[in-house]
Amino acid sequence: VLILLLFTFASADYRAVIARNNAVSGFVFTITTLVEDDTFTIPIYNGGTYNFNVDWGDSSNSDITTWNDGDNPHTYADAGVSTYTITITGTITGFQFNNGGDKNLIQEIQSWGPVIPLGNSMFYGTPNLTVTATDVLDLTGTGSLSSGFRNCSSLTTVPSMDSWNVSAITSIWNIFNGATNFNQDISSWNVGSATNMGGAFYGASSFNQDISGWDTGSATLMDSMFRDAASFDEDLSGWDITGVTNMTSMFLNVTLSTANYSAILIGWEGQVEQPNVTFSGGNSLYSAGAAATARAALVTNGWTITDGGQA
Repeated sequence: VLILLLFTFASADYRAVIARNNAVSGFVFTITTLVEDDTFTIPIYNGGTYNFNVDWGDSSNSDITTWNDGDNPHTYADAGVSTYTITITGTITGFQFNNGGDKNLIQEIQSWGPVIPLGNSMFYGTPNLTVTATDVLDLTGTGSLSSGFRNCSSLTTVPSMDSWNVSAITSIWNIFNGATNFNQDISSWNVGSATNMGGAFYGASSFNQDISGWDTGSATLMDSMFRDAASFDEDLSGWDITGVTNMTSMFLNVTLSTANYSAILIGWEGQVEQPNVTFSGGNSLYSAGAAATARAALVTNGWTITDGGQA
């Protein structure tokens, strides 16, 4: 009994230590300044909540309490190409490059720590971004991940992304649009609240993960969802498309296997789908028999379908 009690207390202490470590861990990332740009501005904005300390990586630090605090941006003394590790501790709720600011300077996220993106476009337009952080990004209060990693052409995988709690996210519009090297397993994502999936993998030419188990029951928009996602070839016949009204250019310039495309036509026609939907199957071919019959039934229901024709 004594041994069991000691083990219980030890386990509790261990959990407490882990909790404390998680609580004080920083948002850690690297930047590389340029000859023509020796300043860096943390992309916070009006509407966020801020009370944090930032270690700028050059033996200086600042306390930031407002989005337009005078200590942000920070100018580095060493002009030229230099790499700095920035560490933020405290409250940083609201973070968004949105294809602007010092988007070209950020390089690597090593720890998510306390950052909460809060809104969309958090890393939109950051071409050099990679992620090695193994902790889980806190999405509390975040309703949209639209354009979250749009045009992040260096991004390949994001450790622990499969553990992100996206259950409250209503839009993943263009989230990985133009992320040409991204190919992370996100099959475990609960996207059941997402209504807008348009352009989610548009131009994500390396992406090919099995997301057939996604809950798409709330989705209404899937236009350009896999447009130019040249590597994608999965069976999505089990997706709930009963609420989807727009599939324009969904698989434009994509060639699904005949088996997968045929399964999609059969699976979707078997639902009470919306009428008069415009759908692109890209260059995909469908087989004779059940798939051809299903396609014809969709057309009868007012669907406009473009694809590669019958195999």
